[in-house]
Amino acid sequence: MSEQFKQYDELSFTDDFLFCKVLENNEDLCKEFLTPDGIADDVSEELADFLNYLAGRGGSSSFVKRLDEAVNRAKGREEWRMEYMTLFMRDREKYEEGKAETRISIIRKMITQNYSKEAILALGFTAEEYAEAEKAPDEYSSKTT
Repeated sequence: MSEQFKQYDELSFTDDFLFCKVLENNEDLCKEFLTPDGIADDVSEELADFLNYLAGRGGSSSFVKRLDEAVNRAKGREEWRMEYMTLFMRDREKYEEGKAETRISIIRKMITQNYSKEAILALGFTAEEYAEAEKAPDEYSSKTT
């Protein structure tokens, strides 16, 4: 890290907030990221305890104890579980739709670059995907607007 950012390399931790100080200086931007399995030992005990909690190794600080109690209460709420699972299933469905749309888009790009149908299918795309790509070139782009 350059000397101009040295004063901003500390992370702050309180019982209520965990944050990283960020300094913007002209075109330079200094950001710091934390991981529970990092090797640096220049964080406070409270922050180290929190990171251990994130890694599944428990913790003993008052913040971590309160956090763990809140997490356990949330896990016990059946209606929250149902909402979470519903959102998860919807997100998974949207992910799959996006993946399919991306594959069709790739095939369209290959067609415009004069790849043969055989070459495209040889790359693992399906005949159904190829047919869809040929059928409606602007269909997917109009869905996103």
